[in-house]
Amino acid sequence: MYKRQDLLPGWKGQRIYDAFGAITDLPVHMVGDVVAHGLGEAHYGAGRGARVLLSVGVGTGIGGAIIVGGVPFLGAHGMAGHAGHVVSALGAGVPCSCGSVEGHVEPVASGTGLATLYNMRAGGEPVHNGGDVAALAADGDALASSVIEDSARALGACIGGMANLVDPDGIVVSGSVVNAGPVWWNALRDGFARSALPLLRDVRMREGELGGDAPLIGAAIASRRVVG
Repeated sequence: MYKRQDLLPGWKGQRIYDAFGAITDLPVHMVGDVVAHGLGEAHYGAGRGARVLLSVGVGTGIGGAIIVGGVPFLGAHGMAGHAGHVVSALGAGVPCSCGSVEGHVEPVASGTGLATLYNMRAGGEPVHNGGDVAALAADGDALASSVIEDSARALGACIGGMANLVDPDGIVVSGSVVNAGPVWWNALRDGFARSALPLLRDVRMREGELGGDAPLIGAAIASRRVVG
C-alpha cells in the first residue's frame, strides 16, 4: 500500500498482493475497491449501456471510478477517479483522511463526514456516523436535515465538476450514504445541476443496483481481462 491514511491506519508499505500470492501460490493482481465497484455496475448494474460511466461510492469515505467502453480509466499514476478529494468550500479547514485541510469534500460528505458536520454544528451529544444523522433527520431533527442537504449538495456539485471533465453519459452513485433518503438525493441532484454544464445536466444519475456484490463482480471482470 502506497500511503497510510486515516481510514486504513497501519497499512502503509504493506504488500498485500505478495501476502496473498504466498498463501495461495497463485498470481495476484490488484484493483481498487471503488474501481471494481464501478466495473461491476458498468457491466451488470445501473451503468449498463453507458459509454462513459462516472461511478461514485459514498460510504465511510468517498471514491470514484471512470469506466470508458467497459474498461477503467486509471490515469498516468493509477489515481483517476478520487472523487472524495475534489475541493469543496464546505470542507474548508476540515481535516481529510489524506491529510489535507484545504477543503476536500470527503470529510463533510461521506458517512463519517455527515457525523463530523453534524457534531461541528450541534455542539451537544456527538453522533458517531452518517446513519445516526439520517435517523435524527427521519425523526424530525431540523439540524440533521440541513446537514444532509448541505452535505449532499456539496457532493453533487463536485460530481458535476467531475462530469464537466469526463463528459459521462451515465452516473452511478452507490454506498451506504445513498440510503439517507429523498432529502439527500434531492440535494445531490440539485448540487449537480448547479455545477454541471448545461449539456450535462440531463445525464441520468442512478443509484447502484448491485450493492456489496458490485466490487466482487468487478474484481472478477478485472481478473478475467488479465488472465484472458
